[in-house]
Amino acid sequence: MITKRAIGLGFVGVAVLASSSYCQRKAAKPPVPGLMNNVSVVLDNACTANPDPVTIHVQDQVSWTAKDQAYKVLFSDSPFTNIQSGTPFPVPMGQASVSGAVLPNVQKACSIAPCNYKYTVSGSSGCTNDPRVIIKP
Repeated sequence: MITKRAIGLGFVGVAVLASSSYCQRKAAKPPVPGLMNNVSVVLDNACTANPDPVTIHVQDQVSWTAKDQAYKVLFSDSPFTNIQSGTPFPVPMGQASVSGAVLPNVQKACSIAPCNYKYTVSGSSGCTNDPRVIIKP
């Protein structure tokens, strides 16, 4: 009886954490090395930074989806083909915007050791946060 109650309370705690408002960045499925994967990032209430980085492999790309408002993603040094460094990348509400493949020179550099790329998410409400993308071999 105590075990069932503890498990039930643990489940409720996880459900509460999962429903809290923050910029959710999660993979729809685990990346599979050697295959092109779209790692899904859902932007929602981006005023609060999520400490978890987006982790991809050198052959992956990122798909950003805005749930509650339009967002812009800005890399000062972009590792992706569809995102220019220093130029805001729009993510319209209710739509997905795909980063494109990792640039060849970045693939080469990150095939030796993981690389970190910080980016800024800006919402139409004026909120910003600074998450990062980790690119692994």
